[in-house]
Amino acid sequence: MSPTVACVLAVALLDPGGALIYPLDRAPQVSSSFGTYRIGHHHAGLDLTVDDDLSVPVLAAADGEIYRIRRNDKGFGRAVYIRHPDGRQTVYAHLSAFGPLLQPAVRRADARSGGAFFFQLRPKPIPVKAGDQLGWVGTSGTDLVHLHFELRDRGGQPIDPLTNGLRLPDTKPPTLARLLLVPTTPDSHVEGSQDEAIFDLTTERGPILLDGAVAPLVEVNEHIDGGPRDLTPHEVRLLVDGRLRHQTRYDLVSYADHGLTELDFDPRRRNQNEGVFNKLYQDGGTRLPMHRRRGKLLGDLKPGPHTLRIEATDASGLVSAVDVKVQVGAAEPPCVCKVAKLKGWKHAVALPADRVWRRDLLVLPMPTLCDAGGAEVDVRVDGRRAKGFAVTRWAGKPAVALRVPADKPHDIRVGWRVGADPPVWYGVKSQVLGAEKTVDAPPLHIEVGDKAMFFAVPTEVVERPNPGAPGLEAMGPLYVPANGWTPAFGSSRVTLGAPPRTPEDGVALYLHDAGTWWYLGRGLSGGRRVGGSVHFTGFALMRDSTPPAIGDAKIETWPFGARLILPVKDAGSGPKRPTVRIDGVPVGLEWQHAWQQAVWLPLHPPAPGAHTIEVAAEDRQGNPSTRTQTFIWPGEEEDEAKAKATP
Repeated sequence: MSPTVACVLAVALLDPGGALIYPLDRAPQVSSSFGTYRIGHHHAGLDLTVDDDLSVPVLAAADGEIYRIRRNDKGFGRAVYIRHPDGRQTVYAHLSAFGPLLQPAVRRADARSGGAFFFQLRPKPIPVKAGDQLGWVGTSGTDLVHLHFELRDRGGQPIDPLTNGLRLPDTKPPTLARLLLVPTTPDSHVEGSQDEAIFDLTTERGPILLDGAVAPLVEVNEHIDGGPRDLTPHEVRLLVDGRLRHQTRYDLVSYADHGLTELDFDPRRRNQNEGVFNKLYQDGGTRLPMHRRRGKLLGDLKPGPHTLRIEATDASGLVSAVDVKVQVGAAEPPCVCKVAKLKGWKHAVALPADRVWRRDLLVLPMPTLCDAGGAEVDVRVDGRRAKGFAVTRWAGKPAVALRVPADKPHDIRVGWRVGADPPVWYGVKSQVLGAEKTVDAPPLHIEVGDKAMFFAVPTEVVERPNPGAPGLEAMGPLYVPANGWTPAFGSSRVTLGAPPRTPEDGVALYLHDAGTWWYLGRGLSGGRRVGGSVHFTGFALMRDSTPPAIGDAKIETWPFGARLILPVKDAGSGPKRPTVRIDGVPVGLEWQHAWQQAVWLPLHPPAPGAHTIEVAAEDRQGNPSTRTQTFIWPGEEEDEAKAKATP
């Protein structure tokens, strides 16, 4: 591989308009770029970070008029919407507080709703000039201190601010970091194996050996000056022997294109923090608008040497390219095996300790298959002798690979015999994981929604030991469906049945993924716990009998005023929004679930001095806690002094 870097003067503007100023009163730091992976959607803006400093003002990026404000615990949290003279709009989300310019409108909206609002400023929007303060950067609706900044075109579609008027210092081209190659059929291999293989693109190496239909994915790390985070580039291209094969470009995205990130990135690796890999091919039949050229798997390359050229372009027009040499040819099997008609397939079978499901590909490791130089092999699907299977390698061991259709459940039996020994049989029963299908593997039951998945795959539910977790008691094993990270765009109904079976027993259904437990629900249906999930990474029943802990209320003073922070922590199912009375009067709170804390930022602050706060909280399992305590609200002079001292 030979990295090359080139600079391009500019990229074409999709929706030309006036220049935008940086919307924070702070040197630029971009922590997430336009088009990158989010669960269920592509990121529709830029995330701008401030090193956890809530004192940073948020500024209007151009002249215009504020036509909408919103406040919510989820999504955008506190947000401001501006319409500009050229018809474009900008959005400023996750504010910790609205600025003085908006306070009259905020009071009107609050008086109407008393809580969350989505308020249209009509017939009199608020005029603003570029640089006018809209509020302060914050955490409302999210888990990190930052500003989510969006630019929308005249039709309301989010477009990349960095190619449409917001120019930031950027002297670093993207870095092509790693290439991921995934075999997809029984006869496909990478370096002679069925293993997924990752190659470092920053170092030189010899040709990569390929055979059959292989899926290519690439990890690209983009950086903008001043920001430490890895970003998604504006464009990624794959050329094979000089001809363009696949092109992804993030010009615009739509919130209506739900779930398309599953087809654009590798969802499992992204959600398990193993890297952000762009697919360099069209996955399934859905056409993605950001795929300007839709590539195919690498299964059509003729035997011999080929060059894969991967290019990445950032929003400033800086380009990086890497040439990857590959050699296409049939891989040598680990040993020569004879296809035979073996007896005993109807009888009890031994299950292999581990196996791989990759879409419709099943790989069964057979460590002794090549003993004595080879074996006789027989593969049956629903009792019939199967064709198209292959003797291969996986994890350095001999294995048998075959395709399992997702048309219906199948009974797969793989047998082999070495020398005069009696045959040994492995058995696997597949089910169908697809839209409007049901996976029935007692006690686990999955009802896939009619629009929940892009395409169907075979699955198999395997019972594994439950690792447990702090605050949660394991009430049974962990049930793990195969192909749990198949691209999906909707939730499906999951039920799991085991005693005890009363609403008050503290037992709920949980999803397990990469060491983390996610609460799904404690509802009952026919004595079974009910929940919903988009992915199927593992399910178990867990008991949470510990109530949440209500921490000490504390006062933080910032330039936007004083606010009360109330921690409500729960290590099990997680806390719900608490109910709070201050001096006996109910008050509305901003509930920050990711932080497990409530925030009170009153529009009409209480009098300086001591006040009583009564808190009633419970976790999602229903375990209750109460606490009464006293806090001291600062006086105006003290408030101003602390605000000035805030770094």
